[in-house]
Amino acid sequence: MGKLLDRLAVGPVICAEGYLFEFERRGYLQAGAFVPEVVLEEPEMVAGLHREYVHAGSDVVEAFTYYAHREKLAMIGREGDLESLNRQALRIAKEVGAEHDSLVAGNICNTNVYDPDEPTTHEVVRGMFAEQVGWAAEAGEAVGCVVVVVVSGASAAALAINCCCCGAGVWPQRPAAKSTALAPVRRPRSNARTLLLQIRM
Repeated sequence: MGKLLDRLAVGPVICAEGYLFEFERRGYLQAGAFVPEVVLEEPEMVAGLHREYVHAGSDVVEAFTYYAHREKLAMIGREGDLESLNRQALRIAKEVGAEHDSLVAGNICNTNVYDPDEPTTHEVVRGMFAEQVGWAAEAGEAVGCVVVVVVSGASAAALAINCCCCGAGVWPQRPAAKSTALAPVRRPRSNARTLLLQIRM
């Protein structure tokens, strides 16, 4: 995360994404479930799109793990590929990031499971997020943050951010609040640094 903070101290950092719809457009991803199977089936295509985004100006190579969580893979009968898909996406992102001295990020996203009024769903989603964040943290220091994408509402965002305290920073995107502030936080239990989204409604 230090590399991210160093770059933010100098100026804005651009993180291009949109992998899901771009791979659908190119015929490598099936509409409907939108699971990024292309990561396992065509890893060179994923690396190539990362390189295109870097060439277009992205400072960050974001691992293509959008919709690569347990719920989505179970929908298509590939829950057994959950870990290998996530680890492969992180490995590809790290390789392309190293080629260009780019920042590298993990990614977690919305689910169809979360219900803000049903606490049992919170634990299910927490488990799914924790798996993905854990693999990002295990990918090493090259993965400097986790991008939290398209979560609906402040409670879902807070849950996602809370799951990111295991060693990777958190980089909230499209926050639901009117104004936000990022602050570095030290978690005494893990002694890991993360970024906390302070939501002001």
